[in-house]
Amino acid sequence: MTKKGVFCVRLLVAMVASVMLLLPTAATVSRSANASSVPTYVEEASYSKEVIGSDIIQEPDMIAPEEDILLSDIEKEDGTFGWCQDTYEKQQEYQESLASADVMAFSGGILAESPHGELRVMHAATQTENRIVIKIIADRYMASQQEAFFTVAQNMANYFVNEHPLDEFREWIQIYAIGTISPTATQSVIVGDGSAGTASGQIVANNVRPFVQHHFPGANPSIANNISWLVVQQGRGGGYAWTGSGVAVTSVSLGVALHELGHLWQLWDEYDSATWHYASYRNGANLRSNVNLSSPLTGVLSASTATNTAIPSQWGLFIGETAGPNNQWQGIAGMGIYRMNTFGWGTTTWYRPRQRCLMNQANTNDGFCLVCSEHLARRFAPNRIDNTIVRSYVFAGSTQETVEIGASVTSIGDYAFLRNTNLHTIDVYAPVPPTFRTDINNTFAGIANLGNISLNVPLGSEELFINSPWGVFNINSVHFSISGTPLEQDDTYTFASVAFGYSQITPRNVIISNVGAGPVGQLTIVLSGEDADAFALGATLIEGVAAGGIASFGISPVVGLDAGAYEAVITISGAHGVSFSFQVEFVVNRANPPSHGVPAVIYIENILRNLGDYADTIMLRDIELRDGWAWDEEDLDSVLALGSHTFTARFVGDNNINDGNVTVTFTLREMPELTPRVITLGDVLVISLIVVVVFGVAVLFVRWSMKGQNPEPREKQSKRAKNK
Repeated sequence: MTKKGVFCVRLLVAMVASVMLLLPTAATVSRSANASSVPTYVEEASYSKEVIGSDIIQEPDMIAPEEDILLSDIEKEDGTFGWCQDTYEKQQEYQESLASADVMAFSGGILAESPHGELRVMHAATQTENRIVIKIIADRYMASQQEAFFTVAQNMANYFVNEHPLDEFREWIQIYAIGTISPTATQSVIVGDGSAGTASGQIVANNVRPFVQHHFPGANPSIANNISWLVVQQGRGGGYAWTGSGVAVTSVSLGVALHELGHLWQLWDEYDSATWHYASYRNGANLRSNVNLSSPLTGVLSASTATNTAIPSQWGLFIGETAGPNNQWQGIAGMGIYRMNTFGWGTTTWYRPRQRCLMNQANTNDGFCLVCSEHLARRFAPNRIDNTIVRSYVFAGSTQETVEIGASVTSIGDYAFLRNTNLHTIDVYAPVPPTFRTDINNTFAGIANLGNISLNVPLGSEELFINSPWGVFNINSVHFSISGTPLEQDDTYTFASVAFGYSQITPRNVIISNVGAGPVGQLTIVLSGEDADAFALGATLIEGVAAGGIASFGISPVVGLDAGAYEAVITISGAHGVSFSFQVEFVVNRANPPSHGVPAVIYIENILRNLGDYADTIMLRDIELRDGWAWDEEDLDSVLALGSHTFTARFVGDNNINDGNVTVTFTLREMPELTPRVITLGDVLVISLIVVVVFGVAVLFVRWSMKGQNPEPREKQSKRAKNK
């Protein structure tokens, strides 16, 4: 072999070693053997964060290729590949030659039984969308060792979903195990050709696809969509990850397995125990080059090793306020900016946020540090929300001034409000104080005085909050009542019903009582609903309510409503998160028929009898009632005799008046003889005038005739009497 060849081989070995974790192969025990179940989550709005430090220049991140990254694809500082060309070509040829057929060939011949193995679910997601998928694939496990593999896979699944912050996303995490079958415990079924398959970088996505796609046709790993393939290889030490394709290889160690998944989720190695580790360093959430320790939150935030001078926002949340001893910026929970023992090449110096972390030690004694946890929380948070848990880090570093905590929330995660220094109001709708994952100091770390924050709590729950860890806040509660009756959220107040034609309704007073220690600012009152115009508010704006004070406004139905049922919603909202609604109802009943519309005595027959030919033809239909009334009798055409008569009348034709029958009694009787006044006009026309007073109403009867003839009625209709 030439010197050049020897050099390339040595360099390749060095690169392979740089991505290995030199850890024992013995399996460690999961901290939690079984994943606990939690209530179902619901859809969330978008999740966003702001970069800390207005002077940071955000340069584009390094774009990962869609296909596997070859081990030779590591750039040097000058932008050229760090490996000799012939080694690069050989590695590329090796990858392209990998078998993808369903039946894999070995030196001992073709396997008699299918190597694809059994598919099992290790952890089932309860959410159907936006899942975080992990497929654990066996390698170097024989058919007789399948249960041993599934035990390892189950321990890994339990460990993953109970490790923070993954525990807060367990409802979206779906973990499968595929028990591929190797011919022996020292041969890799995935690599094939009788190879041991334990060389770092030997297993790539193309090796794994046939085994996964046997169970999931067309499936592929995806970094962007959080679909990871994790090959568990019996008998190997450490692991490695392809951060472009989403495939990682691990030993049976739980810590190593999660460490490798961390790489697929864009976290980088933080260990520095050997001089060659610099080759695997990358600028990312938990690792930065050449940080300006005088001002680490300002400067250039870049993927480029040469130009970066700052730390990212999720790191900056945890460092101290000042540089402190050795310019380490020690802050919350030991987080800071720590120079790594092994420096890079040339003038490059690398920094990490903590001395111990899963991305450094890779064992179950060290979980993800706060910076790595914040990064993962930001990664997994979009389109995922927990209805019962306010997740850790969800408001970390936010500029949000007011935060609402829903009624279904039962607990708050660590560092959920980390250094949210703009926060001044928290509106809690949970009737029972939510608990904290660790304690209130963790949840609100970095906020100087919690007593300056107003905590608005549900009516009647003030004492519960005061006697809980939430008691350090300025606890407020606004109570509502109407006419002395307490109101709860969404209650209904019903006005007394009235009959159509009612007069003004006395307004009811809505009392707003501030029982808290601080003032409540401006409140608006709004009527809504289809019948909103059926009610009137005494005020639509209240300027504020002092601590211990009250304010009020009136509400009443308007005058003139037709018969029917009316309802509307009153919403009181505004400062300090006050948002209270209740409903008002009002019923207008149909009125009873008007009694003044029914006649008692009618003087008709006597008048007509004195006036001529129609005296004996008075019928019931000739007697008209007031508007809206009609006779309720079958016989309307019989001639009525003198004397008393009783019939039934009914009221119809008005939606605001009840239909109703009444008994009507009237009397037909003769009237005294009246002498008409006769007026002669010329030699031809004779006019006779009779004035009769009926119920105080003067009725004029006019008759006319030609001179020499008897006077006749002008029209037959003159016989018809109208009681009006």
